[in-house]
Parts: sequence; C-alpha cells; structure tokens
Amino acid sequence: MGLFTILKRNARLAMRGHWAGGILILLIQLGASGLISVLQQIAISIFVLKPSTVNSIPFYATEQSSYIQILGDVLISSRAEWVIIGTATLLQLLLIFPLSLGVIRWYFRIVYGGNPSITEAFHFFETPKAYGRAVWYDISIGIRSMLWAVLFYALPSAVIGLSVYYLSIGDESLRLQRMAATAGVFFSVLMFLTATLLYGAFINRYALAPYLIGADDEMTVGKAIKTSIQYTNGFKFSLMWFSLSFLGWFLLCVFFFPVFYVFPYYMSAFALYARYIIDKNRQPEQTDW
Repeated sequence: MGLFTILKRNARLAMRGHWAGGILILLIQLGASGLISVLQQIAISIFVLKPSTVNSIPFYATEQSSYIQILGDVLISSRAEWVIIGTATLLQLLLIFPLSLGVIRWYFRIVYGGNPSITEAFHFFETPKAYGRAVWYDISIGIRSMLWAVLFYALPSAVIGLSVYYLSIGDESLRLQRMAATAGVFFSVLMFLTATLLYGAFINRYALAPYLIGADDEMTVGKAIKTSIQYTNGFKFSLMWFSLSFLGWFLLCVFFFPVFYVFPYYMSAFALYARYIIDKNRQPEQTDW
C-alpha cells in the first residue's frame, strides 16, 4: 500500500468524531471571508464610479471641461476602489489569516490523537503574542512567495511580452521576427506551465511552518520557516503530488456541498503528512503531543 493511500485512510480514521467540528470551522471561515467580500462590494457600489455613469454622458458633450470632469471622476473612483480593496486585503491579513492558522493547528492536534475544541481555531486571537506571531507569519510567507514568484515567472513573462509586441507590428519586413514571435508565444506557454510546476513544488519548502508554529507556542516565525525548509528537503515535489492527488475531489467542489467533506478530509490528510515528515526528521526526539 502506497504512502498516499495510507495517509488518506488514516486521515479519515482520525476525523472520526470530528467531522461536525470540521464542518463548523469551515462555515466560520466561509462566513468571515464572505462578510468581508460583501462589505467590499457594498463599499465599491457606494463610493466607486460605475461605468454606466460615464456611459450616460451624451456623445455630443464635446466641451473640454466635460472630458476633464469625466477623467477626474474616473481617477477619483479608481483611487477609492484601490483604498477599498486595500482595506479588504488588510482585513484578510488581520482576521482571516490568523483564523486559518488556528484551523491548521486544530487539524494538527487531531492527527496527533488530540481532541481539540472548536475554540482551538481561535488560538491565535487569545494573546497579543500569539496574534503577532500569526500576522508576522502571514507577512513573511507572503513576501517570500511573491519574490519567488517574480523570479520563476520573469523569463516566461519577458518571452511572451516580446512575442506579443512583435506580433502586433504589421511591418512585412519583420516577417522573420514575427515567425519567431509566434513560436515564442507557444514556448512561453510551455515555460509558464513549467514555471508553475517548479514554483508549486519550491514553495512547499514553507509547507511545514504553520504546523510547527501551531505545535510550539515558543517557536519564532523565523525558526519555523528555517526548520520547514530543512525538513522538506526531498519532500517538496512529493507534497505537491499529494495535493494534486485530491484534484478529483476539488473538482467536485464546484457543486459546493462536497466541500463540506473534501475540505476536512484534505486538511486532515495534509496535516497527517506534515506530521509524518516532522516526526521523520525529529526522531528519536519525541514530540510534545
């Protein structure tokens, strides 16, 4: 029996008696994220200029002042929209991300044989120190992920940008360049796919950090990230294949209701894989749980 099969079977066993808790936690996450999204849309509908407002200007309004006024309204509305989006993103960082880290902690305790209560999902809101660690973790991982994404996608982006530029030139004297640009578009797509696979695997070097932070309240974010990088050596692609092995389940979630089974199932299975990797690296050291 393969490792992935064993992990998935044991994950289902570990979730016995915890499915209701997993569904409730998911509802809390969906509700919190949904509330922020609704508030964002309401704010945009109130403060941001709608396209219909510009379209309602008569076509015969040719006065320069009219166009200046329209341009000013568009710029103001764009600025307002960016402020609203930025505020919503900040709320995600300050509320949703610490909650998500608490959810990971809840599942990690389950796969170690614990019986955590639902309140465990709010662990990182309990003290200023815990909350600060959660926010700093999200910022640190976000910055690292963004910088690595720039590195991985810089070359494919440059190739497709140059290719599209030469294709947009109608000069027949550049026929050879246009043929090369057509080939460049094809190869840039392959490069994007390759970069996505490599980036997806590489970013898994941080996959164990939230579990390490959740398991040890004294471990710093920096140490958790460094430990995760060390422990995932040789497991980065395996972690990606493990997540992709749930692709069929994820596709079922387009019908919405399967998500109440798939999400707890996947979270417990991934937590179990995280435990396997951590214990494999720590032996003969014993864990606190």
